Amino acid sequence: MADNAARRLAQLSAHLGGADDPSLASTSPCSVEKQLDVSQLSSFLVRDNQELRKRIFDFLRDDLFAPKPYLSLMEFRELTLKRLQAVVQQKFFSVFDYTRGRDFID
Repeated sequence: MADNAARRLAQLSAHLGGADDPSLASTSPCSVEKQLDVSQLSSFLVRDNQELRKRIFDFLRDDLFAPKPYLSLMEFRELTLKRLQAVVQQKFFSVFDYTRGRDFID
């Protein structure tokens, strides 16, 4: 049991960055990160409407959508209204999207 705990502790320290044992270094998440292509992963996870989703994600980076804690109820309502108005003005979605076909909605 002590060997199992020592092995788990060594593996945990390898995951946290300081692997002295080369056999544990290959299990480190950091070693996988170097081989990861973010654009390929993104296209795999977001298979449909990639252009629209990219536009929406870029739009949501605006400071208007940053979290603002500790607002009063009225401030929160005003902020929500501003956010809703901004989304509607972008015209990302339409009621007619449902008549264009399932490929556009997915």
